[in-house]
Amino acid sequence: TTSREKKMSTLYQCSDYSALLEGRYDARGKIDPLLRHAGAGLGTFEGLDGELTVIGGKAYRSIPGGKTVEVPPETPIAFAQGFDTAMPAARFSIPQASDFCALGKKLLELVENQRLIHGFTIEGAFEEISVRAAKRQEPPYGTLEEALQEAMTIRLQNVRGRLAGFFFPAHCAGLCGEGWHWHFVSEDFSLGGHVLELKMQLATGALYRIDRLEINC
Repeated sequence: TTSREKKMSTLYQCSDYSALLEGRYDARGKIDPLLRHAGAGLGTFEGLDGELTVIGGKAYRSIPGGKTVEVPPETPIAFAQGFDTAMPAARFSIPQASDFCALGKKLLELVENQRLIHGFTIEGAFEEISVRAAKRQEPPYGTLEEALQEAMTIRLQNVRGRLAGFFFPAHCAGLCGEGWHWHFVSEDFSLGGHVLELKMQLATGALYRIDRLEINC
């Protein structure tokens, strides 16, 4: 079920996705400018030191093993993307999603124009969710593909939590990424990471239609 309104949001981004893929993990800025504008988002830290998730205007770091803590605004970041959450274009509920692909299919039914970037926030119950966190890298840095060979994946069961994520159309691949990208934080903010797979029960969420991009670091 949905309720729709014609409202647009802005994507605030630090660095670009192609630089991350190439292994440029040096600090490009701090979290503070992102938090001034974005209520939700994701990214990574200097040296690829964990997964960044922004939920409710606060920033969290998830490290290998899933341990998650809130981080201060002055924390340096290598890459980040966030969006303002004041005016959702639609709110929705999802009775269940059997896996990552099923969730994407349900959400694309809400997307009127797949050439636009869309941001999402979801809160609900997860029968299972698999999350990954990168291990801190030291220079000289390798590519992201090489670095993720050292990442640790964990599977959480019967947990409540929140997702922040994006759908990026193919023409955004070099600058922003392509397809779906989700990060997760548990309801008690103690566990989280980059989402690889999930099995979701009842959840509610909001869709944000993005028509403007600001690169601020």
